[in-house]
Amino acid sequence: MYPENSKTNVVINYDKKNDILYVSFGPPRPSYSVAEIDDVFIMKDIVTQEYSGLKILDFLERLNDGSLRDLNLPFCFDFEELEREFKRNCNCNAGKGRRV
Repeated sequence: MYPENSKTNVVINYDKKNDILYVSFGPPRPSYSVAEIDDVFIMKDIVTQEYSGLKILDFLERLNDGSLRDLNLPFCFDFEELEREFKRNCNCNAGKGRRV
């Protein structure tokens, strides 16, 4: 589900109040946004320059309309698996991480 340069689990944090999904490739770490595609921010590690995660605004809207699957990211990412995992654990609270 995550970029090839990442050998770790994916950690998902959902901010229910603001409808933002944070996806971290491994433990969250200092990162910066290198690109924004339709309110999906692609993050890179400040030190290693490896892809470190995604920040997805208006997540539930995008989940319901299927628009996440149409994104052209610079790495492979399985949004269908993300969707299944999120729906399976949709009662997650803001700030609580979920390893995938």
